[in-house]
Amino acid sequence: MPSPNNQMSNFDWIVDKNMLRDEGVYYGLSDSNEYPEEKIRTIRQYFHEQTQLVKTSIAGKRNELQRLNAEITSMEGQIEGYYDRIEQSHQQFKFRPHDFWRYLTGFLAYTGMLILNYWIIYDWLKTGGVAYPEVTTTAVYLFGAFSLFNRWALVYSPENEEKEEHHLKREGWKVYTEEMVIPLIAAAYVVFRGYNARPAGEALVFFLLILSLFVFAGKGLLNVLIKLKLEFAELTANRRLRRLQKEKIRDIQGKIAELKSKIQETIDLRKTTEQSLTELEKSLSVLEAQGETHVALFLSEYELARAARKSMSNRQTARILARRH
Repeated sequence: MPSPNNQMSNFDWIVDKNMLRDEGVYYGLSDSNEYPEEKIRTIRQYFHEQTQLVKTSIAGKRNELQRLNAEITSMEGQIEGYYDRIEQSHQQFKFRPHDFWRYLTGFLAYTGMLILNYWIIYDWLKTGGVAYPEVTTTAVYLFGAFSLFNRWALVYSPENEEKEEHHLKREGWKVYTEEMVIPLIAAAYVVFRGYNARPAGEALVFFLLILSLFVFAGKGLLNVLIKLKLEFAELTANRRLRRLQKEKIRDIQGKIAELKSKIQETIDLRKTTEQSLTELEKSLSVLEAQGETHVALFLSEYELARAARKSMSNRQTARILARRH
């Protein structure tokens, strides 16, 4: 008869139900009353150890699920933070209003006006018999329309009124001469040179037209050029800011996409872990049920053998027990 320690070191008889039945029969036919109790403890110890291993794995899977859920929550929080940064970027980058396109249109309008009126003056002087009307027209045109001592014309709002007023007080006679007297002289010269071929009424209207052209159109073009430069600087600054904003948002969106990809990978891993956990929990339930089932099977065979032993001779019992070795 093998010793209990040798029996406990080999668990094949527990796993195999046929061997388990044989063990119950053998011990039922034996003379010992201690082995069944030890065998039952061995069976229960075996399944206890198996269930503990499964429980340890279950605990590990649950800890892993907690870690994965924490990672997903953390990454979702980071994504929310990145969305907040995108929203903040819309407020961080302040785009200054500009009128570049308005002043560009004004510049083209003034330019077209001055070009067309150049030929009106040229026709007036040519009809009046002026020698070299092209040269005379160009000289008078530049002198009357584009003489501007100040950075800003008096007939338009200056960029810095206080500064311009101070400048006007100091250089007033030069300003008024260039912006008012010179256009008046130039317009009078044009009308006078071509007056002999025109009626007085037409000459008066033409004088007012040319004077207005010199006072407003020429000075307006120079003013628009200054404003166009300033507005172009604003437009360029806005475009630079918009480019920086787009780059920043693109960088943030790239990080968001990367986090979303990681979240999806983590969700897939969590799903696999949940499936493994479900399988382990099923295995635990099976093991716990098998422990009691195997004990009941062993005791059932044991009790049947004990009952059969009473009607068997010692020789028959010895022959059956000999098969075990």
